[in-house]
Amino acid sequence: MNPQRYLDLLEQFRSRRIGVIGDFLLDQYIIGHSARVSREAPIVVVDYQDTVYHPGGAANAAQNVTALGGSAHAVGVEPLSPRVASSTVPSRRRTRRLPAPDR
Repeated sequence: MNPQRYLDLLEQFRSRRIGVIGDFLLDQYIIGHSARVSREAPIVVVDYQDTVYHPGGAANAAQNVTALGGSAHAVGVEPLSPRVASSTVPSRRRTRRLPAPDR
C-alpha cells in the first residue's frame, strides 16, 4: 500500500462508530530500577519509584478507536478492585474521552 492509501483510510475512520465488547481492565505498572535478584528467593528486588495505570483489555481497544478519531461505543464489565476504581477510573475516563457507563 502506498502512504496516501493509509491517510485515506485514517480519514474514513474518523466518521465511524465502532462497538467494543469485552472486559475493561486497568493495567497497573510499577516503575523502578532493579539491581539484583534476592538471595532468599528467585525474585527481582525493585527500587520503587512510581505506579502508573493504563487502560487494558477492551478499554485499550476503545482508547485506540478514539485516538484514531472514531467513536467507541463500549459494552462490557469493569472487573476492578474498589480501591483502584474509586480513585483512578473516573479520571482516566475523562482523559481518554470515553463515556461513563449507564447504570
